Amino acid sequence: MNYQDYNVDDFINDESFQSYVFDIDPKNELFWKDWLLKNPQKQKEAEIARNILLSFSIKGLDIDVEKYNHDLSRLQKAISDKKESKHISIVKNLDFFWKVAASILLFLGLGYGMSYFSSQEYGKKEITVLEKSNPKGRKSKVMLPDGSRVKLNADSYFKYEEVDNKRNVYLRGEAFFEVSRDASRPFTVYTENISTMALGTSFNVRAYPEDMVTQVYLSTGKVEVKTLGNDKCTKLTLEPGSRAGFHKDDQSLSFEDFNPENALAWKHGTIVFEKSDFQEVKRLLERWYGVDIEVNGNPEPSWRINGAFEKESLDNVLSSIHFTTPLDYSISKDKVKINFQNK
Repeated sequence: MNYQDYNVDDFINDESFQSYVFDIDPKNELFWKDWLLKNPQKQKEAEIARNILLSFSIKGLDIDVEKYNHDLSRLQKAISDKKESKHISIVKNLDFFWKVAASILLFLGLGYGMSYFSSQEYGKKEITVLEKSNPKGRKSKVMLPDGSRVKLNADSYFKYEEVDNKRNVYLRGEAFFEVSRDASRPFTVYTENISTMALGTSFNVRAYPEDMVTQVYLSTGKVEVKTLGNDKCTKLTLEPGSRAGFHKDDQSLSFEDFNPENALAWKHGTIVFEKSDFQEVKRLLERWYGVDIEVNGNPEPSWRINGAFEKESLDNVLSSIHFTTPLDYSISKDKVKINFQNK
């Protein structure tokens, strides 16, 4: 790992740095203290990242209750809005950062954001909010304030809330969750169509808007999947190795086993195609590599592809497809052109 190239966002998203800041593992504390002593040129960025992470623990902020309700209402409205969130640029100095924190702490840099609300008039009621979004072509790891870990896929967004003894996540895209067990505070992931509730477990949720099926894959523990937004609520309880799928066309919920090596391969940098048609391949490549693909012509209607590509470049993936499919392609930065050689 080349820490010399780290910026503030990299420090924030590094799990070992998070562990050092929150005193989770003495080994990480010793490593980072030693590394920062040897690399004084990075101390300023690391200190900014440290202060941002520690903002999760701010207590007793004396804020205006009316403003609290107004800001909370805006946040709740934003999560229900299907339009892309507008992000505030990265905070460039600590003076400005703490002025914002005095009323409502909001940090959004390269798609990373967190907010914390507290009010004496609400007794011990506190609301912690964290947001993270990845553009196409980027994946990230996030440690939540409760100790849970999230691996967020490319072209994905989630928002985490702690309120009223509940841990709620709102997801668009795909993420793998390793939930820290806390029987007194359920952990629930909400997508547009379903909710997935767990206590201490690990599972994957895939909920891209363009996909016709929203899917939940359970690795360990147990979760309850429930449909949302329709008259008839359907529930399923998953055991490890089973998958729930919500079908958007008929609003039905299905249940079956799954192959974790394929379904969760994205976590390890592997693209897997399983009888994928070209539209599915195009969507996945655009999402995975952060490119726009322009297509001329069409493959045969029966065209499908199977295969796995572990940490391969886009050029290598397209070259492999080229061997079995009559097409030409060119890559120019984030633009790709594919021409099918139709008969």
